[in-house]
Amino acid sequence: MKQVLAMLAVFGSDWRTQALALFVPVIGTAGTAFILVSVLSISNGIVEAMNRADRDDVAIILSREATLENTSRLTKDEAAVIAQTMNDAALGGDARSRLLSPERVQTVDTLSRGGEAGAQLLARGLTAAGVRLRPHFRIVEGRMYTPGRFEVIVGRQLARDFAGLSVGTTLTGAAQEGSIVGLFEDGGSTAESEVWMDLDSGRAEVDARRSLSSMRVQLPSAAGVAALREALDRSPQLQVQVATAREHQTKQFSQAIARVRLLAAGLAVMLGIGAVVATINTLSAAIAARQRAVETMEALGFSPASAAMAVFIEATLLGLIGGTLGACAAFLVADGRGLSILNGATHTPFALSTWVTAKSFSQGIVLGGLLSAGAAILPSIAVGRAGAPRRGQ
Repeated sequence: MKQVLAMLAVFGSDWRTQALALFVPVIGTAGTAFILVSVLSISNGIVEAMNRADRDDVAIILSREATLENTSRLTKDEAAVIAQTMNDAALGGDARSRLLSPERVQTVDTLSRGGEAGAQLLARGLTAAGVRLRPHFRIVEGRMYTPGRFEVIVGRQLARDFAGLSVGTTLTGAAQEGSIVGLFEDGGSTAESEVWMDLDSGRAEVDARRSLSSMRVQLPSAAGVAALREALDRSPQLQVQVATAREHQTKQFSQAIARVRLLAAGLAVMLGIGAVVATINTLSAAIAARQRAVETMEALGFSPASAAMAVFIEATLLGLIGGTLGACAAFLVADGRGLSILNGATHTPFALSTWVTAKSFSQGIVLGGLLSAGAAILPSIAVGRAGAPRRGQ
């Protein structure tokens, strides 16, 4: 180990003269780490929005064959049976404390960020109970919609990314224009990618007065959700499915998270290959420039293994430096930035804020070290083999 440290000191003494060459692996690993951490910040943003909407004490009831709320249809009779079952079942807690929210989810047209028409947004019709069921809801600009009128409020993050969604403008519906009267927040949850309106106004606008998409129920605990699921499954009049808000969010966004992470891995591999090749060439050139110093150290009794280990450690340190620089750059550029992506499940925009977490930050640093360590294997072996014959003479 003393020999390795001494060899590293010799290598470090010429970093100034070798700066341009050693700059290459640092930049290569920094670029790869930057891309990895930046893309992962998108999946982190999706997860964060999901977590802020996840609740185990809220049940979401959909029709049996539906995969999402906007593809679910519940009739007026089914809604009545659900409400009666909820009152009759032993769900725990005080029945007066339960909230039952009938909701309708549909798509509406708006303007894209560039001002072109045709973009589809997710619109949700609610009653007063549905608003109370979202404890983090608050109006941040304008006012609440008036029941009975085709007025809408827009999620803050959605309005941030799309033109034509400011207070005072109109929103194109299936049959009429709706006035945007307010912007709202919901604790940074997925709801901020939606447009909200009065339930009856929304159903009348698409001539679906008897149709609902879902019913959302707040219960005392997750055990109450399980009891409600069993009670509804026993009803011969119903063909529905019950999931907690957490389960529903996971089902809706898990595919998007997987795709973003796959993209991050693919880009890291592509850029990493280039970084590894550049690092190998750089290390080989640096070794050639240091050949006399290495031979001198070996003549003084240093083993070829110490030179090989020093090359490996130096390259790994350079990679860690590059990874740290790339992760820091990603944090400065991507952390807390607003972004809209297409939700492949609903084919509507999902507005989010990107976040660089401690985990993704450390993954960028580790990636930089691993890339340079892998690139240093062959040059290190070459240094060891080159010194071995001289050592044996």
